Amino acid sequence: MSDFFRSHKPILVASMGRSGSTLCWRAISESLVINKFGAAGSLFRKYLAKRIRSEAWELRTDRILPGRVYKTHALANELPSDFDGRIVFLFGAASDAALSVVSCRQRYGENWVSEHFQHLRAIGSFDELGNYDVLQFEKQIETWTNLEGHNIICLRYEKLWDNVSALSEFLGFNVELPERRTRTTYNIQNSDLFLANYKNLDDKISDLPDLTIKKHTNIIL
Repeated sequence: MSDFFRSHKPILVASMGRSGSTLCWRAISESLVINKFGAAGSLFRKYLAKRIRSEAWELRTDRILPGRVYKTHALANELPSDFDGRIVFLFGAASDAALSVVSCRQRYGENWVSEHFQHLRAIGSFDELGNYDVLQFEKQIETWTNLEGHNIICLRYEKLWDNVSALSEFLGFNVELPERRTRTTYNIQNSDLFLANYKNLDDKISDLPDLTIKKHTNIIL
């Protein structure tokens, strides 16, 4: 299927985790199908989009192919210098992301947590998640927002719908997002601990621009 899209550079959707990357990854792949096949593509967009989506948890070793849309939680310093695609980086409040992991553990179990911690290069255990930045959210944000030499758009998740036109222009085709839903409020024991211990990082993240675009080379679609 990716052969139909091989003229498109690969698209990498990166995030600090629990910040809309899955939603955006799916929306971009479905929108790329519609862009390629028009009305006919819209009828089968979900099926066809699955054929051009992949995960890239190990950027140093995973093969990145043109015509595909990838999702990653790897750090930007793991990105090969010769990557010539487009990067979408999504971020949000660190406390929200951490509390969402707790909620996901309740819903999806220990295996999900283990994989998520591995994908995010965790430097501590789940039991320490409320105490400090175990999942390296700060490092995620610093490495991706400071990345140079690549085509990258950095977006605050809460402002994604307000900036969909900028995202579309950056990628070179119209991106259609699903209907916006209110973010879940987590009723989790000791949530005040998370809010207190992530406050400094949350404040730092709140000061970041909602939208930043860096263009390195001309993108050929």
